[in-house]
Amino acid sequence: MARPKKQVRLKQPVTLREKSLKNGNISLYLDIYHKGVRKYEYLKLYIVPEVDQSAKMMNRQTREIAEKIRAERILQLQSHGIEHIEKAKRSQVLLSTWLDQYTKEDANISDSTRHGRKMTQLRVNEFLKEIKGETLSLCDIDKDFCLSFINHLKNSEHRNYNSKKKKAPTISETTINYYQVIFSAALTKAVKEGVIKINPFKQLAPRQKVRPKNKEIEYLTIDELRRLINTDCGNPDLKVAFIFCCFTGLRKSDVKRLTNQDIKLTPDGVSRQIVIRMQKTKDTVIIPLSDEALKWLPNVEDNNVPIFNVPSNQSTLAWHLTTWVKRAKIEKHITFHCARHTFGTMLLTLGTDIYTVSKLMGHKSVAVTEIYAKVVDSKKIDAMVKVDDFFK
Repeated sequence: MARPKKQVRLKQPVTLREKSLKNGNISLYLDIYHKGVRKYEYLKLYIVPEVDQSAKMMNRQTREIAEKIRAERILQLQSHGIEHIEKAKRSQVLLSTWLDQYTKEDANISDSTRHGRKMTQLRVNEFLKEIKGETLSLCDIDKDFCLSFINHLKNSEHRNYNSKKKKAPTISETTINYYQVIFSAALTKAVKEGVIKINPFKQLAPRQKVRPKNKEIEYLTIDELRRLINTDCGNPDLKVAFIFCCFTGLRKSDVKRLTNQDIKLTPDGVSRQIVIRMQKTKDTVIIPLSDEALKWLPNVEDNNVPIFNVPSNQSTLAWHLTTWVKRAKIEKHITFHCARHTFGTMLLTLGTDIYTVSKLMGHKSVAVTEIYAKVVDSKKIDAMVKVDDFFK
C-alpha cells in the first residue's frame, strides 16, 4: 500500500513573532523572509499582562492591528518585492504618526509655526477620533477625507473657551484656512519624499476650501502713538519694547532676542542700524535706527543679554497692553503685533515708497506690503469724503 503523500506546507513570507521584555510586556514584531533575504520589523506594539478585562480587550485590539500590518506587508512583498518594501511601508504610516513627525522635525522653524502645526495636529486627531479613524494610513487620505475634515472644522468650537454661560463660538474662517494650509503642507511634504503620489488637498476646487475673510489690520495713528507714549504703562519694560517696535517694525519674537551684537554702525559710521536674521522667515533684515527709535533703546552693557525684557506670559502681556491702551483713551483692540502694523502704515503715511517699506519690514514680496498701502489709501479717501461732507 502506497504511503500517503506528505502535504507540503507553504511557509508564510511574513510571520508575526513575540519577544518577552523585562517589564513583563511582550513586543510584537514581523519576521519577513523572501527569496533568501530576511528582515525584521519591530511594530512598537505591546501585549500587556492580562490582569483584568480591560487589558484583555486592549491586547485583542493590539493583535488585530499587528495582523492587519502583517497582511499589508504580504501584499507589499507581492507588489514591490523585499528590496522596495521600505518605500511601500512608508506609505502605510499612520496619518497621526506622520503629522507628529511633521510637527517635531525641522529645528529651524519659528515657535509660531511649530505652534500652528501642533494645533493642526490636534484638530486632525480630534477628527480621526470622531470618525474612528485612528488607524488610517497616509495613503488612505483622499479628496473625500479632506472635504469631511473641512466640514468638521466648520463645526468645531474654540478650544479653552472659559465662559460657562455662553456656548463656545465656532472657529473663524481665517483659522480654518490656517489649518487647511498647514495640513496641505504636511501632505505636500509626503509627496516630495515619495511617501504618497499626490496631495489630495490640491484636488479640491477653490469653492470647496474655506477662504479667509479680508480682515482690516489694526494699527495706531501718529496721534494715537503720541498719546500712548505720553501715558504710563503698568509694565514699563513692555512700554519701551512696544514703542521701539513701532519705530522699527520688529516682531515680538525678534525684539525679545535682540542684543547689542545686532546693533551695528551704518557704512558711513554716523548712525546705527539693526542687522538681524528674522526668526519667522530666517531672512536677514537691515533697519536703520531713527532718532525716535534710539530714544527707546535701553543701555545694556552685556552684549549677550537681550536688550528688552518683554513679558513671556502672553496673558500678562495682553492684560498690561490692553490696560495701557484704554488708559490712553484709544478705542482699538491693540495686540503687540500692531506695533509692526503701526510702523508700516506710519512710513507710508509719511510718504515712504512701498518698495523701501517692504525691505525695511523684511517682506519677501511687495504684495504683502500692499496691505498697508491699501489701508493708507482708504484713509485718504475717507479724509476727502469728510471734506465733501463739511461743505455740503
